[in-house]
Amino acid sequence: MAEMVVSAPAGPAGGSQGGGGQAGGGQGGGGQGGGGQAGGSQAGGGSSGGSSSNPTGGATGGPSSGAGGGVQVGVNTAVSPALPVLADLRLLSTRLALHGRQVGRRCVRATGANRHRRTCMLPMRLLLSFRLNVAARVTLRVQRLLPGRMVGGRCVRLTAGNARHAHCLRALPVRGATTVRARAGINRVTFVGVSRGRDLGAGLYRLLATPVAAGQRGLVRAVKFRLHS
Repeated sequence: MAEMVVSAPAGPAGGSQGGGGQAGGGQGGGGQGGGGQAGGSQAGGGSSGGSSSNPTGGATGGPSSGAGGGVQVGVNTAVSPALPVLADLRLLSTRLALHGRQVGRRCVRATGANRHRRTCMLPMRLLLSFRLNVAARVTLRVQRLLPGRMVGGRCVRLTAGNARHAHCLRALPVRGATTVRARAGINRVTFVGVSRGRDLGAGLYRLLATPVAAGQRGLVRAVKFRLHS
């Protein structure tokens, strides 16, 4: 009886250990059996086996792919037009004469051969070149630059009272403007649209070029030139 009393507790303990072995087998062999359950869950579409085998992956895998798909569908693939950039603005002739000589019915540039002819006023013609990254409309304007003096951070008209102040150049806009269509790459334009030489007069000027393409305005570029009487 004593042996039976001693062996009786040992049985459950051993059973617990053995059961642990069985449980381990349930885990290990259950890897097979569970694999069968998992396989059954895969084959039979069991939800508990799938959730118990990988609850996190089952919770995150499906929604993340669905959410990721939603983000990809919502991406905006529209391409905004390029901002026009005007560069390398220069005048091919920066010393221009206003006065010419009348030869026949035309006013031409004064030379040694026609210096005895009647004096006339030449139209202002500026041959300029520039480069664009895209095709654009370029607006050309002219400013007259006059000497001034710095007073209170501004360039103002020269007077006897401010003659000792720092020198500066005042920019006065000239009436009129010209707009030309230019292509991408290097362009050469003859600028005659502002006014004629007699309206401008001798002095220092600045030409401003502003590109516009697809409703976008690029940076203004400037170059100086001088008209001589």
